[in-house]
Amino acid sequence: DRERASLSWVTQQAADPIEGNKHCHRPLLVSRAAAMYYDGYQFSAHACWSKRIEFIKNIFSTLPQVDKKLGDGFEGLVSLLDCLNPELKLRESLRASPNRTLLLCALFDDSLQDPGLHEMKQPSLTTTDIFQTALLRDTLSFVGNSALQLCVTEELFHRYPDAFERDLHLLRACAITDDVLVYIMIKAGFQKFLFDANAKAITEFESIMAEADTIGEMKWEGGWILGGVESFAERCQRPCYVDGQFLKEPHYYGLAGGRLYGYKKKLPASATSDLSFSMKAILGALVLSHGLNAMWQTICPLFEEVLVLSAPELRKLYKDISTICSSYQ
Repeated sequence: DRERASLSWVTQQAADPIEGNKHCHRPLLVSRAAAMYYDGYQFSAHACWSKRIEFIKNIFSTLPQVDKKLGDGFEGLVSLLDCLNPELKLRESLRASPNRTLLLCALFDDSLQDPGLHEMKQPSLTTTDIFQTALLRDTLSFVGNSALQLCVTEELFHRYPDAFERDLHLLRACAITDDVLVYIMIKAGFQKFLFDANAKAITEFESIMAEADTIGEMKWEGGWILGGVESFAERCQRPCYVDGQFLKEPHYYGLAGGRLYGYKKKLPASATSDLSFSMKAILGALVLSHGLNAMWQTICPLFEEVLVLSAPELRKLYKDISTICSSYQ
């Protein structure tokens, strides 16, 4: 409501032309920003974008095996997103074009160097054509990364109004490092919907995560890092999404101040780089299709658990465990 009121006020103030240019009116600029926040990107207003997405759609249609596998992953992902926020009713709108194409592209994580991909390629389709999907994924990942940082920053700013700048840096870093993002991704099951659902990175990360969870569970002693489950529930501003249910219970045992237990420094890129890229691409597709607000309202139950500890608590608990917490003093 606060953001809507702010946008309404800005729109009212924007009735006059921009100073020095009687032909350039603020309402157009504001309406585009508002649409991006609440409704997604207006692809229909930009022929180049519409043409680009239609081109990607045609690429997938000429790769039947790829299209079938991506389609199966798409349906699984849409079901998960629908479960995360049933009120938004994303299922049908995500199936519409260009939203479906954006998500298909986000899920298409296969390497362009994969011989199997080239075996499936039709003679009429060039490697340059397929490369266009990689370029769009780059865009989606960039948008998703930027949007996630903005949403988490805003969330933390309102949760901790007295926090200093260094505290906000610490809080955000501990919430959205690649290690944390992939951990959340795997816990929620997003990896099952990727085109390359059997990637080595998934197996590598799952092994690391299992080890970290074991260490974390022992430290929690059946409760939570700062007491029992009741203590955690009191801090939650919204329920967490846990195995298909919304509960005010902690379950990210393996996370320790932006790192994983047993790994004081960042995990190897081989375990996180591709997966975090894919997760950001998925978020980017949601932002462009439904807007920044809808994206965050959908995934915020996955991030609630990493937002409940204050900066002083993170430092005290993890300064000897996480290089992030030891850096922001």
